[in-house]
Amino acid sequence: MFRSITVGLDGSAESLAAADWAAGEARRRRLPLRLLAAWTADAHDLTPYVDAAARRERCDAMLRATAERLARAHPELEVVGRRQTGVPSVVLRAAVAEGALLVVGSRGLGAVRGVLLGSVSQATVAGAPGPVTVVRGEPEDVPAGPVVLGLDLTQPADELLEFAFDAAATHGAGLRVVHVWNPTPTVAPVAVGVPGPVGPTTEELAGELRETLAATLRPWQAKYPEVTVRAELPFGRATRVLREAADGARLVVVGRRDRSVPLGPRLGRVTHSLLHHCPVPLTVVPHR
Repeated sequence: MFRSITVGLDGSAESLAAADWAAGEARRRRLPLRLLAAWTADAHDLTPYVDAAARRERCDAMLRATAERLARAHPELEVVGRRQTGVPSVVLRAAVAEGALLVVGSRGLGAVRGVLLGSVSQATVAGAPGPVTVVRGEPEDVPAGPVVLGLDLTQPADELLEFAFDAAATHGAGLRVVHVWNPTPTVAPVAVGVPGPVGPTTEELAGELRETLAATLRPWQAKYPEVTVRAELPFGRATRVLREAADGARLVVVGRRDRSVPLGPRLGRVTHSLLHHCPVPLTVVPHR
């Protein structure tokens, strides 16, 4: 599925924690680990009076130290560090285009620093041509629970389903599939005093959704028979339900419609909210 696991580094504690998670993912998938630092001559820096050559040296030293640390921790891994000049979001998205599963670090409830500062990380996730995983906190803090897939049955993309099932199989974990809906039974308009046809009941709507969900998952369950699947159809707001489902999960997977809009790539409301509030690693998968 991927050629490598690539992690965006900026020297912050958050990006170094993301590198640790990425190393574990590379080991599980038996893929090389690439450390990528996007560097620009006019990048903002905590020490603005240090010249460009000194900042380049510091960047290279950070890459070497991180590569050596991860190689010691995972001697079976191929670990390579690379500094690349360019706009950070463009450099990171290019790595995805080359077949990498990109991993980036996030801080707190959505605040990020360094080359992954705010709009850069968002632009990377919103415009990447493939999956991007955002890691918050230390890898050892991630629960050993299921992979949670937030699935919209109105657009159940193969790319999203394949990534979620493959991730569950790779981690030896169960898969919890969540489609959030709001029941809205309808009553057809009729003349006053004249009985009229009543729309489907909540129970009928739920039954139709269960059948649709089962049919959607069936071919993937056949392809990944080792993955235990738990399918749910909770009521409520998707942002709240998925945020609650993330507690105890080892990974949350959601989709992003990959489409051109006049103002550039955009994240949906649910995905945007999870990027800021998901307490465990979150993978955003673009799809048509």
